[in-house]
Amino acid sequence: MNDAPISKSDLCRYSLLAVPIAFAGFPLYVLAPDYYATKHGVSLSLLGFLLLGLRLFDALQDPLIGSISDRYRNHESLLFGLSGIALCVGIYGLFNALPASPAVWFACCIALSVTAYSIMSINLNTLGSLWTKDPAAQTRIASWREAFGLAGLLVAVTLPVILEKYAGEERGYLYYSIILCFLMLFAWLVFRPWLSQHAALRTAKVQSSLGIL
Repeated sequence: MNDAPISKSDLCRYSLLAVPIAFAGFPLYVLAPDYYATKHGVSLSLLGFLLLGLRLFDALQDPLIGSISDRYRNHESLLFGLSGIALCVGIYGLFNALPASPAVWFACCIALSVTAYSIMSINLNTLGSLWTKDPAAQTRIASWREAFGLAGLLVAVTLPVILEKYAGEERGYLYYSIILCFLMLFAWLVFRPWLSQHAALRTAKVQSSLGIL
């Protein structure tokens, strides 16, 4: 993608998107099952069955997501934007709405969230691997991305306890969803210029290799 020296500013702009992704990933398999078991009375056996099916669904769709992402690589900005919106909607709906039976709504919201999560994660990792061919630089990129993801996960682990203590369980999950939306928007506004810049560099590099420039 680009063999120029990688600055810390670029690493931050690229890696920041890992924060809301990790922040959204934590409640899917940790908070949501407990919430639906205690709040909505869904049996643990049914939740386990649904989660197993959703994990299989996620495993089967990952190659398809990769194929679609490759095909529409020139539209990756739109892909990230729509996936970010879908992830926020999925997490919000999971804890703050119930228009159908709890088990059905749980499965639908988890499926939407997991799909959006996978699209963002796969494409973010791919961009990191395409950024440079230097193995040392690739390790540095991955380290920054994982460090930002870990920061998002740590916030996601501690925040529900704080929110529940000061706002109650119901409003705590609402605030969690709102915070996710703000994190996603901020990260996207920082990430998008980096994405546009490096997409242009990648296009120029391809054209040069083909002798167009």
